[in-house]
Amino acid sequence: NKDVKGKVREDLMNPDLSSIWVELGSGEHKLLIGCVYREHQYLKQQNNVSLSQEQQSLRWKIFIEQWTKALATGAEVHTIGDFNIDTKTFTIPLAQQGSLTKAITDIIIHQGVTQCVKSATRWPGRQAGLPVTIDHHWTTAPEKLSEVTVLQIGSSDHAILSAVRFARNIKS
Repeated sequence: NKDVKGKVREDLMNPDLSSIWVELGSGEHKLLIGCVYREHQYLKQQNNVSLSQEQQSLRWKIFIEQWTKALATGAEVHTIGDFNIDTKTFTIPLAQQGSLTKAITDIIIHQGVTQCVKSATRWPGRQAGLPVTIDHHWTTAPEKLSEVTVLQIGSSDHAILSAVRFARNIKS
């Protein structure tokens, strides 16, 4: 819609990470939408250095910093993507959580952020194990969202996430 004001928030992005941040709206009604793909390693890399736990943790730290900066703006924030972290890991004791999960548990959740996806989003196949919820939709305003629908369409092993962000006035 040409009436929707928006801009890419390059100040929240980093070329070392597969994420994009977009700001929609104006004034006190701004939305920040962050989309991320937490890749295990870079594609077409000559060696496997980016696959190391240390490199994955460094990239994740960058994203947590982006997310924290977005939350500090006071805007309504929606963070969506393939986190490659199963939501079951958030229910185990903190001492047993991995560093990637702990970053969300220790830093993000305490800022009033809620994970809205309640069911499995990836079906890895019979040999690979049980369905997992690794595609997430986190928000600071869950009361303004419909229930997230998980749609398994096509040949991908990941589902499509769908949610409606409610508004007082429908503008056409």
